[in-house]
Amino acid sequence: MNTLKIIFIVVFFGLFISSCGKKEEIKEQEIIQHEKMEYHAGMEEIKKSVEQQGELVIRKAHKDEIGKVVTCPVMGIKFKVKSETSVADYNGKSYYLCCQACIDAIKKNPQKYIK
Repeated sequence: MNTLKIIFIVVFFGLFISSCGKKEEIKEQEIIQHEKMEYHAGMEEIKKSVEQQGELVIRKAHKDEIGKVVTCPVMGIKFKVKSETSVADYNGKSYYLCCQACIDAIKKNPQKYIK
């Protein structure tokens, strides 16, 4: 009986751990889909409204941004933008983030780090 309990706990824990990574992958796909959204005629007002309200959008660096030397607003360190660099677009400006911890921090309180 104890063996069955242990097996159940191990299997449940394994399923729980494996599902955590999948949630993050889905979020990244949603962000990429949002980034590729096109604003058609008549939607320009919606786009301006989103930018004026200060919506924070996290995306990957565009090709023309790769190679730029930037400063992470959270850590204050300089680094060179790579294709996998995360970028926070906020109030019409782009802010480059050096790591996942900085992404999490800026999502919690963008105004603290963006001046």
